[in-house]
Amino acid sequence: MNIMNEGIHFKVIWLDENVIELSVTCSNGRFSGSVDLYTDHFWSSQFAEAIGDFPTSLSDEREVELGAWNEKLAGGRIRLKFFCADNLGHLMITVNMCSDSSRGNGQTETAFFQIPAEVAEVDEFVKQLENLKVQVGSTIFLASPPYLA
Repeated sequence: MNIMNEGIHFKVIWLDENVIELSVTCSNGRFSGSVDLYTDHFWSSQFAEAIGDFPTSLSDEREVELGAWNEKLAGGRIRLKFFCADNLGHLMITVNMCSDSSRGNGQTETAFFQIPAEVAEVDEFVKQLENLKVQVGSTIFLASPPYLA
């Protein structure tokens, strides 16, 4: 039973003149995870630049990191690795997300799994990133086909 759409969902939940708080939820239909993280106001344009025109070859790999990878800083974090899974050009995204250890019981929670992707959906997501109007409630979504592993 799917409780959310398969893919990667970003929502702006808070902002000020210096930082943006995002809620990021990822699911492949079998596994899912959610993390709240802080980033700068340039995150969407930098993300779009990092994955624009992906893939350019079967060996093309791109990584995007958002949030605080230093555990002494507030907020969670996510690392997304985009790559071709086979010689047919099927795309995959490896998701590595960690919660904010300062919340809850002080323990960091993690999720590590893969989400399939399609070139057309990645291209559409890049357009969403480029056109994002950053305000509380703004959302963007990278849709994924069903996971068939």
